Amino acid sequence: MQDTPRPAQIALYGKTTVTATLKGSNVTGDTLSVADLATPMGFYKEASLRTTDVRYLSC
Repeated sequence: MQDTPRPAQIALYGKTTVTATLKGSNVTGDTLSVADLATPMGFYKEASLRTTDVRYLSC
């Protein structure tokens, strides 16, 4: 079964919420791969988020 990227709202520590398209994680689960990351500081076409910075995510 193939997973498809899905839109997500991601709450980070520091009271910041961002939106992105969740693409997956690395094999150890310590980083998330996202696309179209929209943050208060700007927009990023591709990014990696450390899971230690994530409070929760909603897909």
